[in-house]
Amino acid sequence: MVTIDGVEVPTVSELVGEPPPLLVAWRTGDAASSDDYHAPLRRSADHLVAPMAELAALAREAARAWEVGDTTGVAAAVDAGWRTRQACAPLRADHGALVDIVRSCGLSATTPGSGGSVVAIADDGARVQAAVDALDDAGCASIVVAS
Repeated sequence: MVTIDGVEVPTVSELVGEPPPLLVAWRTGDAASSDDYHAPLRRSADHLVAPMAELAALAREAARAWEVGDTTGVAAAVDAGWRTRQACAPLRADHGALVDIVRSCGLSATTPGSGGSVVAIADDGARVQAAVDALDDAGCASIVVAS
């Protein structure tokens, strides 16, 4: 831990190891200010303490899995994080639908922000293509990022 401006924050370290390929998709028309999502959460943040601790633990699990090349472990953390996030602070239905589209194709997916986009572990070519096709049908642009 490091203290910055009187607040203790965890140290950040660079991940090592080979990252899994990722599918990233978005629907430009869904773009919105992140404050639309976060402002209501700030007004009633007390109920988020436990879920945020759970998300932090999942992030650490994902980092450990990433560093040893355990794509299955990264995917499991992504799935658990999505379920936790949706349980405590769900996205707008149209934003959550993007994640649901990808997950329905068998990929582990979540949103990388406050909505309007999706990121998935792209570890199965046939499933990735099915997700890309479904996202295209939903009016999304997408890319696959591989190292």
